[in-house]
Amino acid sequence: MATLEDAFDYTQPTQPFEEATQAQATQEESALITSHEKPVGKLVWKRGNQISDHDVFLDTPVTIGRHRSCDVQITSAVSSNRHCTITATIDRESLDYLVVCEDLSSNGTFWNSKKIGKGRSVILAHGDVVEIKKGYYFTYLQLTRRAGDKADASLLESKYQITETVLGKGTFAEIRLAYEKETQRQMAVKIMEKHNFSTNGTAGGGTNYIHEINLLRGIRHANIVRVHDVVETPRHVYIFMPLLRGGDLFDYIFDHERLDEDEAKFITYQVLLALKYLHDSGIAHRDLKPENTLLVSRAPYSQVMLTDFGMAKAAGQQELMKTMCGTFQYIAPEMISTGARPGETLETGYTTAVDCWSLGVMIYAMVSGMLPFSDEAGNPRVLFAQILSGHVDFSAPCWDTLSIECRSFIYNLLRIRPERRMDVEAAFRHPWIARDEQRLARLYAESVAASEAPSGAAPGTPVAGTLASGSVPVTPLSKPVAGHGNARRRVADDEDDEDDEDDDGIDEENAGAIGDRESDTVIIQDTAAPTAMGPPPAKRQRQHEQH
Repeated sequence: MATLEDAFDYTQPTQPFEEATQAQATQEESALITSHEKPVGKLVWKRGNQISDHDVFLDTPVTIGRHRSCDVQITSAVSSNRHCTITATIDRESLDYLVVCEDLSSNGTFWNSKKIGKGRSVILAHGDVVEIKKGYYFTYLQLTRRAGDKADASLLESKYQITETVLGKGTFAEIRLAYEKETQRQMAVKIMEKHNFSTNGTAGGGTNYIHEINLLRGIRHANIVRVHDVVETPRHVYIFMPLLRGGDLFDYIFDHERLDEDEAKFITYQVLLALKYLHDSGIAHRDLKPENTLLVSRAPYSQVMLTDFGMAKAAGQQELMKTMCGTFQYIAPEMISTGARPGETLETGYTTAVDCWSLGVMIYAMVSGMLPFSDEAGNPRVLFAQILSGHVDFSAPCWDTLSIECRSFIYNLLRIRPERRMDVEAAFRHPWIARDEQRLARLYAESVAASEAPSGAAPGTPVAGTLASGSVPVTPLSKPVAGHGNARRRVADDEDDEDDEDDDGIDEENAGAIGDRESDTVIIQDTAAPTAMGPPPAKRQRQHEQH
């Protein structure tokens, strides 16, 4: 059985990969695999007439401070025992190095003359200077450097400095670390090559960069990433956005195996706020998934933001969208048409209800570390059949620890018929959210205030990951679940049954339970326990773009 960790092998490409891009990524990955044995960078500093240096190895923090246990010991009176750390990691998405300086001091660590701030982090690029007051200047030198594209430098250098640090990449876009020169603020910049787009700005997989820019420019919401600036050159389009320190939700789920129900509820609450804003504005995201949900902070109960609006589309309340978009594991049943390919028109249309289905899959993944619909053989028809069946497996042991309200919430989002599916307004009324609404609102206000900026701009360490498909019965993210037993309970949407639920897609009287309605069919059948998968593949390359 496949785990979430493997699903990137079966993530729908928003664009097809070019052979040259694949070859380059393979070469870069090969170089990274052995990087534990050699330094990826070097810290160089001068004290008096003596020049010293210290190698930076992968996943080995370099600690600077007064304490004798520090890797680099300094004698400055204003230095803390552990003043700062320099850590190099491999970004799971871009397969490139990320070198991070974290400030641990009370007196301050300075990056390129700007104070970082205790508990905060910045990404170091080649040539950056880390300063500790009273005469200590550490220059970071990257030993594996990219050639970089200098063609558009003259059009950008007055306002921005774009580094060679790659935060993420897709076929038609690359995310890099950048600085705004006037403020020295770290940012993320999405770089798209124009030759990959048609005359109307549409890529091979249907992503429209002009459409994405126009949508993001008009959005103002605390849970949606906003565009800071757009620079267009003859060859490229540069979209500058806040650099979020927490990475994406997939990586957060992966690191924790699965999330506590209460934290998953808080994330769900924020996504609902964002979807309400979008849907009230007549916009469907159409590619909602953990990879497109970014965290402002790596701390628990962080503010989250939706991103990657290349597939979003404005749609009036009654307007039907007819283009097949989104990642296969998250697409709603009404988006499936036999033989359809990404970007093709379907026989029947769909509404903003597709986002609610995707949210149901996301919540299932958050609380269980599994995907409800997947296929290890990589056959879309098998996966589509699972989605169209509407069967949701709640038999894993983890579900016994989760509330019936949580399962009911997921079930009502994963209704096959869009008209029966719980919409955003009904979701706020569901007991899983409604009973906690005041506390969630308070946590939300505290989280947004802690981010220090409504736009979520916070310098730090972005981390990227990839969700991957599992199989039915599903298995967990990092290790197989033992002891499922032989009984697998499935909740099915009985398409032939006419129930008495409200028009908003939820039986409000019995919303807190599963199986308490005539249309909630519970099927018990004997099945084999999930088969454990081997270790995740070494190559983790996404077939979509972040940001």
